[in-house]
Amino acid sequence: MADSAAVVSQQQQNQRKEIYTYEAPWTVFSLAWSNRIQQNSQFRLAIGSYIEKYENSVQILKTRYTQHHPQVEPIMDIYSACTIEHPYP
Repeated sequence: MADSAAVVSQQQQNQRKEIYTYEAPWTVFSLAWSNRIQQNSQFRLAIGSYIEKYENSVQILKTRYTQHHPQVEPIMDIYSACTIEHPYP
């Protein structure tokens, strides 16, 4: 029993709470998380614009890791993988 408590404690220490930001080029009207259930699927978030013109946009956001120095942990950032235009509304 003590071993399983130690494993849980180690897992809790390994987990980090992190906050990431992404600034869209327009006012964000809608959000949708990817619903893939595969464990190896990447983080994906769709965001939609609300512009009072005929053309609005949907962006698919993903994450990537970059490592600037071998002794430093990789840094995760969010980027726009693609943008899709769609008619208003």
